Amino acid sequence: MKRKPEDLLGANFWRRVVDYFVPAETLEAGGEPRTRARLVAAICTIGGLLTVVGGSLSPLALGLSKGIAVVNVIGGIFVFSAAFVLRRTGALRAVANLLLSIGLAMNSMLYLASGGTNQTALYAFAIIPLIAVLIAGPGVGIVWMALCSAVAAGLIHAPPGAFGSSAEFAVASDSQLTQDIVMMTIWVTLVGVLYDRVQSSAQRTAEQARRRAEESEIRLAQAFDANPDGIVIADFETGEPVECNAGFLAILGRSHAQVVGGLDWAAALGMADAQRGSVRKTLLETGRCDEIETTLPRDSAGALSLRVHARRIELEGRPCVLATVRDVTERARLEAQLRQAQKMEAVGQLAGSIAHDFNNMLTVIAGYAEHLSSSLSGELGEMAGEIQGAAERSADLTRRLLAFSRRQVLEPRTLDLNGMIRRIEKLLGRLIGETIAVDLDLATELGSVRADSGQMEQVIVNLAINARDAMPEGGTLRIETSNVVGRSDGPAEGAGWVRVRVADTGVGMEESTLHRVFEPFFTTKESGKGTGLGLSMAEGIVSQSGGEMTVRSQPGRGTVVEFLLPCVGASRRAEGREPAARDGSPMPGTGYLVLLVEDDEMVRRLASRSLRAVGYEVVEAGDGDEALRVFQGRADDVDLVLSDVVMPRMGGVELARALREIRPSVRVLLMSGYPNPREGRGAAIPAGEDLIQKPFSPSALRARVQERIEGDGDEPAPGLC
Repeated sequence: MKRKPEDLLGANFWRRVVDYFVPAETLEAGGEPRTRARLVAAICTIGGLLTVVGGSLSPLALGLSKGIAVVNVIGGIFVFSAAFVLRRTGALRAVANLLLSIGLAMNSMLYLASGGTNQTALYAFAIIPLIAVLIAGPGVGIVWMALCSAVAAGLIHAPPGAFGSSAEFAVASDSQLTQDIVMMTIWVTLVGVLYDRVQSSAQRTAEQARRRAEESEIRLAQAFDANPDGIVIADFETGEPVECNAGFLAILGRSHAQVVGGLDWAAALGMADAQRGSVRKTLLETGRCDEIETTLPRDSAGALSLRVHARRIELEGRPCVLATVRDVTERARLEAQLRQAQKMEAVGQLAGSIAHDFNNMLTVIAGYAEHLSSSLSGELGEMAGEIQGAAERSADLTRRLLAFSRRQVLEPRTLDLNGMIRRIEKLLGRLIGETIAVDLDLATELGSVRADSGQMEQVIVNLAINARDAMPEGGTLRIETSNVVGRSDGPAEGAGWVRVRVADTGVGMEESTLHRVFEPFFTTKESGKGTGLGLSMAEGIVSQSGGEMTVRSQPGRGTVVEFLLPCVGASRRAEGREPAARDGSPMPGTGYLVLLVEDDEMVRRLASRSLRAVGYEVVEAGDGDEALRVFQGRADDVDLVLSDVVMPRMGGVELARALREIRPSVRVLLMSGYPNPREGRGAAIPAGEDLIQKPFSPSALRARVQERIEGDGDEPAPGLC
């Protein structure tokens, strides 16, 4: 790009020339050293050039001695060369003294060359100390004042013949005097102008630096205060905050005046003495301490989980701590939920992995115990009853483990919750004791739900037991039901929910406890008096039934547990009513043929014995292939196919499809000991297939078989939701 003439001769051009001779480190350092270095470089470059050009031409033009011109040229070259010495060495004081020495020598030589008649050369000695003060400081100026005075005195008092006797030097010519005055004026003006320009430039630079520093400080303060994390700077020895931002004040819930200089920053964040000592030791040894976890109790919002990072810093020569504090309460809550989910998943996987074989064994144990209990009397009958009871409790334990891990298979039917609650009212009274009153407030025309009756009873019982434990001195247990209409998240347009609310007048719970109520194995009861599975199991059953459960509580004001279930309308048939036996039949199963398909021989024998005991004709098969061959020979005679789901070669679901290709109207009842068989193991049961979950008792098996043969189940009617 072509430069303009003013760019070549302007201030910026000469500044670049001058700055070229100033050492880089001096330029970067700024301040007074840079100002003096620029002044020296300017005198060397501009002054040297002027001396060479003007000092060589003016004597010749004025007809003066060539010796004067030679002295000026040599002196100018030395002055200009001093700039390169400055750039090379960076020795500012040495170069300044060199420059002043050259000036002193030049004036002395000019005085001598004039034969002692050039009085203006003597006057120039007064300028040298002034220049020394400007470029090197007052101390150097005083030294050069003394030196120049001594040299001038020596020259003035020299013997008359010391300068020669030539008449040429007898009287100073007017031309020489004029040249000396001009040169002195130029030098004085040059030094003054250079000093003014350099000083002005230094002042402007300092002012710009000050403004930039102020702007930077403002930006830093804004960023410091706007940071969402808490930031605090505290004295390392005392721990008292020197400064903090709004985020730190928000975490502590205090004002700036209360925090700065008024407390220990680490103690204010909830760190105990031992933790504060550990943090201080780490900061002393390494200068940093990361991932400090602490909990800060807050009266209104519960405890805050905080994560702190600290650094040891120097602030104006004072050891301090710079700490950033982040509120990770929500993250800690999510991590706790993840751990709970992982715990539930682990227990669920364990329970699910053993559920099939365990349920098969429990089916056999409980089934034969029931047979023995009904066949024997006296002590042997009681023993058989105890075996049956133990098997049922073992089955219940498996259901509990699977329920809170959401792996339990429910057997949903259209259910009237009001009727269910009334049936267990007496049971609840016996469970909670005489000191607690049971108050039922059941809505009229309550909508029906699709749920497992036994599991819903378990939910109410668990909630009642928890309420009893919360009212050791007695109180009231209130159970309410109601229809909820208008929720946007209802199961279908125009549908709603059925709400069950269980409230007690007990001791209530704190916020920290309330956050963990659904956590498996969490209990506030004494050791040995609670498993921590009650609420988690209840919440798991409700969630698996398509509903949701919430808990509200305050210390001293009792607890309210509320759950919602999707409403499906009214049931055309009363829940839980057993299908009636056929008129005139001596036993319910007389005249019916059941094809029993089960690969576990013990379960197959038990099921066969149980059905034959009430009149059913049973044909057994050990797997799906065998069952298909049997069915092909008696397709029109089979009233029901009772089949296990998971079997070698051909499973129950595949068998059902093959049988319906032969006879589309055949009834099928599937059995499974796996948790949630409708979703896993590659043999998922379609939604339309009926299922009985193992373990089952002989009486339950007979009831389901009779129900399946004589009817196709409930049909929800349009109703109340």
